[in-house]
Amino acid sequence: MLKQNPAEVIRQVLEVDGPVSVTAHGQPTGVVMVADRPAPQRWVPTDRLKTIPPLPKEEAERWQEELRRSREYEFGRDLWGDE
Repeated sequence: MLKQNPAEVIRQVLEVDGPVSVTAHGQPTGVVMVADRPAPQRWVPTDRLKTIPPLPKEEAERWQEELRRSREYEFGRDLWGDE
């Protein structure tokens, strides 16, 4: 499968959290593939989310205000027009 469809093999290696043994016709080849970095994940496991400390209240309020102001700036005027 590696020769015929390398993209699929790479995708599978990235999905596995550990080494993947390469086989030829079901027999081990002695070659092991390991991803050098984790694949991008669409979802974050709950256990990892629980380890993220919450923002201090003041910092969260500052961030909310910054987001509000950026939305006003982006949608309130023409960014490429003359000021």
